[in-house]
Amino acid sequence: MLQDELIDELRQLPAIVCVIDEFISLLKNIEDREEKETLTSDISALLRKGRHVKIHIVLASQEARKQDMEIVLNNVNARMAFSCSDFYCSRAILGEAGAEKLTGRGDMLFKSPESLKPVRLQGAYISDEEIEDLLVRLDRIDHDSRNKFVIPEFEMCSTSQEAPLFGIPTPVTKQPKLDSKRKKLAEVVLWTLGCDTVSILQIKTQFKMGNSANDIMEELHKMGLVSAKFANQPRNVIPKSVDDVPNEVMELLLSFGVSKDDIVSVMRQRDTESLGVAKDLDTETIAEETSAIQLLE
Repeated sequence: MLQDELIDELRQLPAIVCVIDEFISLLKNIEDREEKETLTSDISALLRKGRHVKIHIVLASQEARKQDMEIVLNNVNARMAFSCSDFYCSRAILGEAGAEKLTGRGDMLFKSPESLKPVRLQGAYISDEEIEDLLVRLDRIDHDSRNKFVIPEFEMCSTSQEAPLFGIPTPVTKQPKLDSKRKKLAEVVLWTLGCDTVSILQIKTQFKMGNSANDIMEELHKMGLVSAKFANQPRNVIPKSVDDVPNEVMELLLSFGVSKDDIVSVMRQRDTESLGVAKDLDTETIAEETSAIQLLE
């Protein structure tokens, strides 16, 4: 009985069609490895489960190569290919050859679960003027555009402990779903507080990221953690004690389970390292002075 009610409720919900044009170029332009893996995983999950909840995905690309897909396409039920440059593109789209022989101008092959072999069709050409005219006609139709389906907000609970931030365990209590970008920013912020100076190269090396390190450095500057850019020199870390840390930064770290004592501990390590460097310099200076005295004698 309950299952029947859920099915009826699902039938009332509108279908969602998500179109990703040039999705291969989209994936290529993402330099952060973690972001790319998250995106490909989400798209693959929608391809696998989305149709059961009326979510449909349309992927489009001009040059489709199998090695560039990076997404599991086994769950793509319907496929359509226009004229392709070679056999490899046809195989990447349809799973077999054929599209490289098409003549163009809307000549296409369509493959669906109902047909074992691709069906050759003639796609209709629609001009920009026709599209504009259609949109005008649709806009004149009186229809209710209000959102009639309100999805209740549920409190997201962490069923397992989040990965520790720099070895500092996060609490297992109820937490909102953590955004991966903010978590990465929090990791960089905590690491920065343990340094005297930081550079973009250091961030790239420490966190194994690409050009997104430039954006993170600018974010650190906006937060008041590092000094302004001066040539290609490393930037000085501004806070010298936990009291100097801006409220915005404290709130970010606290939201990821990092306590004030943890921040103090990280900044104390910086002071210890600086003191160790100073002692080494003093020892070297004394040794050099002693050698100089011996030479004079």
